[in-house]
Amino acid sequence: MAKSSLAYEYHGAVIETALAMTQVSLFAGMTAEALLPLASVVQKRALPRGEVLCDEGDVGQALYVVIRGRLEVIVGDEIRGHISAGEVAGEMALLDGGPRSATLRAAEAMEIYEMDREDLLETLDAHPRLAMTLLRTLARRILTSEAALRTEPPSPVGA
Repeated sequence: MAKSSLAYEYHGAVIETALAMTQVSLFAGMTAEALLPLASVVQKRALPRGEVLCDEGDVGQALYVVIRGRLEVIVGDEIRGHISAGEVAGEMALLDGGPRSATLRAAEAMEIYEMDREDLLETLDAHPRLAMTLLRTLARRILTSEAALRTEPPSPVGA
């Protein structure tokens, strides 16, 4: 019997994950169907308040998608920002294999999707269209960040 629907290839939890991932900024514009291969390799995790997800300087081994709650972004001993539901953390260190630029800590009880680096790279290798879409999205994010840096006024001397 031929497989004629996605229901034969993916179970309900993977389909739900793919649908949720369509709301994530990194995957903007991708359909749930296109995201099914990625959704099949993510692990859903619950984090208690205060749990450290990764440390500054560690090699990036996973990408994180915040489902519920907020992560604190800590550089040195200073909280530099937050990553909220629908946002992604760790995508650059994951792709380039470089060190994490910040520590990520749960600001409150939360849930995340975690994608292991090897699983993600294997999935992208097997699905080149997905890889190209993801690369275009990352390129736009980098260009937007660089443009914002160029338009910020210089800091006053001694500040």
